[in-house]
Amino acid sequence: LGELLYACNENRLMLYRGFGEKTQQNIRESIEFYFSSLGHYLFQQIESYALAVDTKLKNVFKGQSLLFTGEFRRQLEIINTLEWVTTAPIATVRDFFAGVGFDIIAEDKAYLLCKGKENVTLGFHCCSREEFYSLLFRTSCSETFLEAW
Repeated sequence: LGELLYACNENRLMLYRGFGEKTQQNIRESIEFYFSSLGHYLFQQIESYALAVDTKLKNVFKGQSLLFTGEFRRQLEIINTLEWVTTAPIATVRDFFAGVGFDIIAEDKAYLLCKGKENVTLGFHCCSREEFYSLLFRTSCSETFLEAW
């Protein structure tokens, strides 16, 4: 696809019979849209994967609270990141995902972002049991709602 996009940018497709400027432009726009939407999924596309990961995590982190939050919990049409709020220590979550071949994209004191071979970004908000539901509320609603609240 990268080479085809390069050929479109160099106007090389118009050298071939049946490819005009409009066809070349449509191909270029389609490829650019494809590249820009990588890592973004429709809710229906990601739902079964999310539920399978959630089941696996609840088996791995037994005794810890773990609930969906963010875009998936709000059932938005487009899901960029699957997120959870958990009471599991961030080091334990990081070690688990690093051990199963995920790349750690970002990490701070209470948030971990990682990505696996499926190209799905997973985020984890780690907190204590006392602040679990408060953090779940804050991360489950939109910014506009939270400010109005």
